[in-house]
Amino acid sequence: MTKISLSRVHFPVTTLGPGQRIGLWVQGCSIHCKGCMSPDTWHRRESGIDITVLMQQLKPWLQEAEWDHHFRWRTI
Repeated sequence: MTKISLSRVHFPVTTLGPGQRIGLWVQGCSIHCKGCMSPDTWHRRESGIDITVLMQQLKPWLQEAEWDHHFRWRTI
């Protein structure tokens, strides 16, 4: 079972680029850039979500999200 630690998931994301996208913010960044816009994501969480479960939860949004033809992982 592969898990990912998430800070938040949003749909639709219409800022920071073109179209409607699914935004996944991961949790546990060790870089700590000066001026970071998301310092709340720096600390690692003990729990995570199984990637298979996450993909099932995202399925309804996958049909509505706009995709760039260069992304091959849309079929997940």
